[in-house]
Amino acid sequence: MSAAAQMLGTSATDLQSSLASGQSLAAVASSQGVSQSSLISAMASAMQGSNPNLTTAQATQIATQMVTIVPGSQSEPWTPSTQQASASTWSAGTQQGASTFAVSA
Repeated sequence: MSAAAQMLGTSATDLQSSLASGQSLAAVASSQGVSQSSLISAMASAMQGSNPNLTTAQATQIATQMVTIVPGSQSEPWTPSTQQASASTWSAGTQQGASTFAVSA
């Protein structure tokens, strides 16, 4: 989440607070003047950079789910803390073993 926070111009702590209060990454991005598609694209690109075996479609699907899930909604399969854990688990499973990925605008 720190990479998304950096792109959105906020701290990881503030982003976690926003997610915990029920905002989606898309809502936070919108409030910061960042389009949902730009955030998805940047996150997907960063994921592919840390895992070359991830296809564009796979990276886009993962990023879209991360950006559009509304915390606390019935469609949400996890809480913000487990969302962070899921992202860390995914990135830890990449060939490079990185626990985070960088997102640039």
